[in-house]
Amino acid sequence: NGWELARYFRSKPEFKDMGILILTGIGESLNDMTSPLYGADAYLDKPFELDDLISKVEEVVSLVRGRQAAAESSAG
Repeated sequence: NGWELARYFRSKPEFKDMGILILTGIGESLNDMTSPLYGADAYLDKPFELDDLISKVEEVVSLVRGRQAAAESSAG
């Protein structure tokens, strides 16, 4: 499932910069607890509106760019 894929990708160094957005129908309160455990950057409950999906994708892209900038700053 998506949570196991998120965990797998987070365990692989070659995917460290990849953003992960989970689309799920398990419920918001459970997602709040589960997302950090599996390494997802964000989640979106189903059903969702296209505008909400676009907003979440932008949020994840921003998080990834922030992580990359922080890594570059600490490396150089």
